[in-house]
Amino acid sequence: MNHNSHNYTKIIDLKDNLTDVVFGKSINEYTIFRYTDIANLKKVQGYFISLRQRIIIPNTTAYTPGSSALSKYDNYPILIENKVNLKTDAASKTVITLQNFFPKTLNTSISTNSSSQTGKETSTQTQNSSGSSTTNVNTFGVQVSVGYMLGMPLAQVSASYGHSWIKETSHSTSQLQGQSQQQHHSHSDVMSVKNWSSYASQTLDQTGLNWTWSQSYPWDAILFRTSEQGDQVELPEYVKSRMVSDNVLLPPSELSLFGLDFTQTASWIVLYPEGELATDTLSIQHAINHFTASHDLNNKTFSATMQSPKEAKKAVFEVDDIDLSLYSLAPIGLSGFAEVGFLVDDFLISPTTYKDKFKIMSNINNLVVTGTGFDDNITTNFSVPTSMQVNFKINDYSRPYILELAHSLSKDGSDCKIEWTVNEKYKGTIVLRSDDMEENQTIVSLRNVDIESVNFHDYLTLGFNTIKLTMSLLDPSKKSSYYTPSALIIR
Repeated sequence: MNHNSHNYTKIIDLKDNLTDVVFGKSINEYTIFRYTDIANLKKVQGYFISLRQRIIIPNTTAYTPGSSALSKYDNYPILIENKVNLKTDAASKTVITLQNFFPKTLNTSISTNSSSQTGKETSTQTQNSSGSSTTNVNTFGVQVSVGYMLGMPLAQVSASYGHSWIKETSHSTSQLQGQSQQQHHSHSDVMSVKNWSSYASQTLDQTGLNWTWSQSYPWDAILFRTSEQGDQVELPEYVKSRMVSDNVLLPPSELSLFGLDFTQTASWIVLYPEGELATDTLSIQHAINHFTASHDLNNKTFSATMQSPKEAKKAVFEVDDIDLSLYSLAPIGLSGFAEVGFLVDDFLISPTTYKDKFKIMSNINNLVVTGTGFDDNITTNFSVPTSMQVNFKINDYSRPYILELAHSLSKDGSDCKIEWTVNEKYKGTIVLRSDDMEENQTIVSLRNVDIESVNFHDYLTLGFNTIKLTMSLLDPSKKSSYYTPSALIIR
């Protein structure tokens, strides 16, 4: 699988909700980019979300090579139902739009031609084809290409033919006036579908999808599932002829015999028309139903069975609380610069009282700052616990970095301190004196790559980094002060 800093990957054991029996795996990869919709002369913030889900379900009855007397093929996969639904915080009043999904429809054509003649000579001719004349190997490509430029995602989902798994990753960064970044991530996955079909449908509100995968040859489980007695399925004679020939029991499709490995993709746009009023977390609900079938030949009598909906294995799970703003962050990259201006930039979540939480993101989407304890003027009087959390990503080991904080403290009040922690490991304290500080800048070195320096250090990690800042009075018994941050820079 292709991994980058915008990805959230979750591997789930498919466990039946009733019996706790594991019957397969679901490998889910969610890619998240920041998105700005400027249609209709408006500016609406949101996110582009793509899903790539790979479902692996083996046949519990292992195939054994070599000749053997077979009178039954038991409990092989015959139909998979996969449901996906997006859910956001109801208070955020989001608008979710399904952009694309694959596969929409993959089907296999079936033709059967049988003739017999009786007289002095007896001859029987049977021709079965699925897709091509005598064999059916349909290979479909699932190709997802996602690009990110200036906060705008570019995405394309397409189908293609191929015969191999392909993984491709490319990264490029360009700088425009010191404040532009471009990233490109792509991967191409090819899966083989032989004698199976897939059909997709979407929910009315466009937040969910339902894929149905079914064996189509020798027995189409979507068309032929009528049962008049228990789970025994009534099959037409021409279908039975594909499963029994001259009293020889024939196997199901090769995928049913050896196991399933299917990939599906989808993408959505999540918009916040009224702003991010609550949270920008996302939950994705998954439900997978797995039906098995059996067929046998007993005393020259053929029978086929298929599980009912009550008997099918069901795995329901939820990937919840995905923080969209953090996963959508672009690495600081070659520009080596990320900043937010608390007095000039737009807040994703604005504070109105000291108890409110706030969230602000840099214009080029490479820095997110959250916090509490500030009013609508981004000023605190330390009446409630005051803190900030700085989140960003880097993609290098060798560039030096600093944290630069521009701030002011009112005169004739109490001195204050800022306790900082980088990646929950490296700590320090900054003391601000009210008598000599109206406007000032404070610098914390995050990485010094000069190996000959006594200050050689590296507090950062490749990928995601967090800095926590806690502001408090040195002496709470003294007259209170007002503290205002104006800008925060990582460079």
